[in-house]
Amino acid sequence: MFAMLCVFATSLMVTSCKKDDEKVDPRLQFVGTWIGTFTTVMMGDTEASKDTAKISLSTTDATRIVFDGQPPMTAVVTGNNFVLDKVVNNSTEGGIPVTSTIMASGSLSAGVLTMTGTISVLMAGQTLPGTLAGSWKKQ
Repeated sequence: MFAMLCVFATSLMVTSCKKDDEKVDPRLQFVGTWIGTFTTVMMGDTEASKDTAKISLSTTDATRIVFDGQPPMTAVVTGNNFVLDKVVNNSTEGGIPVTSTIMASGSLSAGVLTMTGTISVLMAGQTLPGTLAGSWKKQ
């Protein structure tokens, strides 16, 4: 019995002495190529398409990941969740200035990456609201 207590006490001491720098970076679970679907709903019209999301680590911020694209989008990771940094894109359509804004968040659960959010398009003084949703599996 004494020997078992000694082994138990030793194992407690060893596990409680782990260094904080041995923590696994939660962003690593998001890195890679993800394939799935992406859906937008604007003015009652739904558009769904197959989508590939490529995610890498930010080289400038230890809390962010980068979604490859034009423009690249960044997100803050906390555990299995992420919040996309607000994306604002200015363009011109037929000589009319257009500003689109995307805000979204998501999570990773059971190997499935999901994201939901809102889209807002400002064109000719009118704001057109919309939603977005995506679901991807890692390849």
